Amino acid sequence: MIPFKPLRAARLHGIVLINVSRSAHILKSYIRLTVYILDSGCLKLDETDLRILDVLEKDARMPFTAIGEILGISDATVHIRVKKMTEGGVITGYKVQVDEDLIGRINGLIMIDVTPGSLGKVVEELLRDSHVLEVYEVHGPSDLIAKVRTDTIGGLREVTTRIRAVSDVTSTQVITSFRTWRGS
Repeated sequence: MIPFKPLRAARLHGIVLINVSRSAHILKSYIRLTVYILDSGCLKLDETDLRILDVLEKDARMPFTAIGEILGISDATVHIRVKKMTEGGVITGYKVQVDEDLIGRINGLIMIDVTPGSLGKVVEELLRDSHVLEVYEVHGPSDLIAKVRTDTIGGLREVTTRIRAVSDVTSTQVITSFRTWRGS
């Protein structure tokens, strides 16, 4: 490790200014600084944060010690960064992934067209339905795609009927999912 003088940081109008020694410009390609900056309410993430997120997205139950070993950092560093990303709103929760085939659930995608200017209102109404898991705004043949899950084909029909009844929904098209593959 190359020794260098301690950094001094000053906060000015939401920007962190860093003053390093003169010799640091020679080593700039070898020195990596990690600074969390809250700018306009958005947490800035560095490569280590993104690598931690990649690991957690694959296995949210993995212990911080194991994440640290994989990434070559301490478990304390993982803990601090996960805490900052959680408090900063980057990590919003953890979930269990279920094999839908084993428990007999049916997934569907419903393509939805809406009246211009009503997108936000329609999305709010769709998300009130417990069978609607996610809603995507898309740029393609439809305005929205709703990911839905039910126990039966009849249940999928009922959800589709409720979506068609939402004010400002102009048309729908249902795509039934027979199987789902997930990346690692």
